[in-house]
Amino acid sequence: MKIKLTANLCYLAGLQDKARFTDRAIGISTRIDELEQRFTEICVKELKIEPSRIIVREEGGSKHIYFYHSKIYRELLEINSNATKIFRYSNNEFSRMYVAGIFDAAGHAEKGRIRINGLTRSDELVLENLGIHTMNGTILNAGPFVKLIKGFSIMLGHYAIDK
Repeated sequence: MKIKLTANLCYLAGLQDKARFTDRAIGISTRIDELEQRFTEICVKELKIEPSRIIVREEGGSKHIYFYHSKIYRELLEINSNATKIFRYSNNEFSRMYVAGIFDAAGHAEKGRIRINGLTRSDELVLENLGIHTMNGTILNAGPFVKLIKGFSIMLGHYAIDK
């Protein structure tokens, strides 16, 4: 049985796409309490993960929050594998949440530039389909990007972006 595609599941897929967990864990590494809370809330309320199954480790000032669930892991992999088909419309909340998840997991802003580490060709195509232009991980049209994920991204609020 497939998990129903929701905006929060799309956000989680975006996070997972850029997470650096290699052992089939579903999780994030963060220093931002809001991001930890959002991840945990989605897992518990929407995915029905028991809070006792969510593992939290602290290492080097960051928290690693993750859990194991093979079915959910496969579903997230399938969403990420089909991202160019699923997330091609910018007025779609699912697309906006997916891109916000990618940014929250691997994005940052400094000196007026927005970058997302580890963008793949598929990620770039998703962004291009949404009207966002990139070069080597740098967002070339920051204004439309900010507009796309504003209200969906936790990390965007932690950067001073004048767009």
